[in-house]
Amino acid sequence: MRDADALLLAGDILASDTSNGEVRCKLGEATTGHGKSADVAMYCAHGFIGVPDEPDADGSACQAFYAQDGDEQKIVGTRDNRLAAQVGELKEGDRAIVSKGDARVLVKKAGASATLFTKNQKTGKSILIIADGEHGEAKIQNGNAFVLVKDDKIVLAVNGGGAITISKAGVQVTGGSFQATTGAVQLGDQGGGTPPPPSPASAVAVGPQPGAVSTKVFAAA
Repeated sequence: MRDADALLLAGDILASDTSNGEVRCKLGEATTGHGKSADVAMYCAHGFIGVPDEPDADGSACQAFYAQDGDEQKIVGTRDNRLAAQVGELKEGDRAIVSKGDARVLVKKAGASATLFTKNQKTGKSILIIADGEHGEAKIQNGNAFVLVKDDKIVLAVNGGGAITISKAGVQVTGGSFQATTGAVQLGDQGGGTPPPPSPASAVAVGPQPGAVSTKVFAAA
């Protein structure tokens, strides 16, 4: 018989290897760097593969909870307190996928929301993709720019700048200026969605000569 107290053990993960398609770890004591077991298979939840972070210089490390099976060890669970700050406050029913970096996934039971979060490494500002079931909307935000999608409306906007709102009522464009750089611009109905007629029919008057007509901008009621 085996000593039951020796069947389940804990140790620090000193290094990981995925070269054979499976996560296998070296276990030991991170504060001293002394290894105890090498090439230990790590069991994860079905369909989810996680590679532990390496130890920090101060000896902080991901801890492994492993089973001793004869001469072999098998990691059956992990804990890494270094990730606590990335998780934030989780409540009953919430889920999180986090790493030591900025990227994370949060699923909140209250509000029925799922959030993808990371940080723009060029600007230092947040990047968010939120599916909000409670309010029935999806939102993408990158710093000052955002896209809001509701059941009956889409808004594309930049804080302090222009915005485009698309709804059943139509399309509304707001901002300091509006520029369309295309081969031709058609304003209004030309009849069945046909291309603009040749100038000067329905052409918009332009300068510098008074009454000169455009060959690219057309308007109709």
